Amino acid sequence: MTDDDRLNLEINAQAKFASDALPKRNDVLKLVPALAREFPHRSSEQIMLKMKHVWKHSGLYWNAD
Repeated sequence: MTDDDRLNLEINAQAKFASDALPKRNDVLKLVPALAREFPHRSSEQIMLKMKHVWKHSGLYWNAD
């Protein structure tokens, strides 16, 4: 499994966790640094964009610009 595969799995797991939580809003800015430490092959900006894409696709909202 590649680092990108693992990163995608982790982002989707976080999206599932956020989806199960109420309210359906999460502060993705708090998650990005943790993911960036675990997946240093991607920048924080790349991870943020990927998270926003997955969150939007999952019908979730975030508290970040």
